[in-house]
Amino acid sequence: MLELVIEHTRGPLSGRSTRFPADKLRITVGRDPRCDIAYPEAATAVGTEHLDLLRDAGHYEVRVNSADLVLVNGQRASDGWELAEGDELVLGSERGPALRVHYENRAERGLAGAAPPRLADDARRMQSLHRRQQLLVGALLGIGALAGWGFVRAWHAEAELRRQVVQAQSSADSAATANPASASFAGAIAGAVPSVYLVLSKKEDVGETPLGTAWVVAPGALATNAHVAELFEELAAGDDAERRLVVRSARDPHDEFDVVAVELHPAYRPFGEVWEDYAPTLIDDRGQLKQMDLIPGYDVALMRVDDGVDLGPALPRAEPAVLDALGPGDPIAYVGFPTENLVDWDYTRPNPTSQVANVVALATFTRTKPVGEPGYLLEHSLPVTGGASGSPIFDARGRVVAILSAQNAVDVPFAGRAPSAALVNYAQRVDVLDALLDGSAVPLEQLRANWKRDLARYSSRSKVTARIVRGNVSQWQGEYGSGDPSRLIATRDAIGAEDRTEDVPGKRYTVAGEPGHYLAVAVSEAGRDIDASVLAFDGADAIEIGKDDRTDHYPMVAFDLEQSRTLAIDVFDAGFEPTPRRPTSEYDLTLYYMPPATKE
Repeated sequence: MLELVIEHTRGPLSGRSTRFPADKLRITVGRDPRCDIAYPEAATAVGTEHLDLLRDAGHYEVRVNSADLVLVNGQRASDGWELAEGDELVLGSERGPALRVHYENRAERGLAGAAPPRLADDARRMQSLHRRQQLLVGALLGIGALAGWGFVRAWHAEAELRRQVVQAQSSADSAATANPASASFAGAIAGAVPSVYLVLSKKEDVGETPLGTAWVVAPGALATNAHVAELFEELAAGDDAERRLVVRSARDPHDEFDVVAVELHPAYRPFGEVWEDYAPTLIDDRGQLKQMDLIPGYDVALMRVDDGVDLGPALPRAEPAVLDALGPGDPIAYVGFPTENLVDWDYTRPNPTSQVANVVALATFTRTKPVGEPGYLLEHSLPVTGGASGSPIFDARGRVVAILSAQNAVDVPFAGRAPSAALVNYAQRVDVLDALLDGSAVPLEQLRANWKRDLARYSSRSKVTARIVRGNVSQWQGEYGSGDPSRLIATRDAIGAEDRTEDVPGKRYTVAGEPGHYLAVAVSEAGRDIDASVLAFDGADAIEIGKDDRTDHYPMVAFDLEQSRTLAIDVFDAGFEPTPRRPTSEYDLTLYYMPPATKE
């Protein structure tokens, strides 16, 4: 198989080469530090995510957007442009950074015997194949029959791809269900159905939307995920009073009940806030960054209906000893209502889905190995999608051991979100509910300390941002000599509810500017998307001489002054709305200055 070699022939990466293995299906190019080919922030001709290269039939195709120019051999590229040996790509403008494409045979480099591709790469490959099938069908429907040898070859290739997808799916299904304990789940699943409910958002005379799953845990009370139950609060606080949250029974006559109150686990939102504030980030050996996605912790809640309603029997929950003994390989099953990307069915008479698989691993909510403490985050191989959230998960004896809560998903072009082929998804151990059922106190301060201790093993937003800023300041400084820049502004400040600049939430800073080189840097403490602009005044007239309104939390504006001018540095947070937790939008602002005499 051919490996891709990118030769950087012009621009800030000039003189370097980047090699990608043959099983690398997607290559991202841009200024975002997480891109596979990451340009420095100062390379403004390159967009944050300028383009993608997608592997297709042994070669790579270009995926572009209308905002960022890509030229291939001097011509503007469009989606699907296949890159041949020696093609030159130019980014942003005719004189922008340039790349040259080379394909090399791994075996010819003496590297025969490549390792098997990872499951994640297989999943992406399958998704790419599926997308190609969809595109082929769409073409047939849109333009009618195609003829010629090229079509015949393409059809046979797609047929082989379809065969591979079906074979892989069949293997995955067999692995998930080839379980000696499967037969023992039949009784537990049948017994659970009368106590499992579909959760919907509903508006009379308009329609309804399925949202998740809930199950009877006590008289008048249903257990579900906090991220499902909190929709009740959103509806209550919204302007549309006619929309309401309801639950509908899976048994005839499919009774429907209004949700009248919800109770979220007290640690659900605090855990998300600590995670958001720290923004844990992984850094690979090439210095590439990957911010870790949040898997919500303590994602459980109770929903209550009107007093006196007979919801059905409460499902039996596993005892502490059973939960402590739960481990990888144990068979489990769930009953619920997955709806996302499935063929529509009659929500008025909901028919629950059941699946059987295994526990994969146990972890803490901060993704650490549970040593000396329970593994409340249960990883499993149950195939799930949107709508299954809140479903009860049973052991082989019919006891609820966990509440299904999240999935690993990938974005598939033209198809939306799809489950990962690795079949590793997530659930909350059922005893996380205990604090809601018995009213026991939750030691939030101690929990916060524990979360911060565990997250400290990862890099944080502040550490990563500091590294990025240092790199950009150093690069800017290096353009004008080796001297240290002065700091004309160095402040920590905040935009409050009343702060406006040009009718946008923001603040303005005025400074006397002398001839020389400047770099303004603002960094949002909470990782909010903030912008910055620089104005130069000539009397009463103001001229904008620089602006950074990209989607990021660290705008930077570099500019030169040839004569003395009054400068105004504006920091904006256009989306800022005060909340009790964040009454202000805090940031650090620094204005660096180097006189022209330092230029070599």
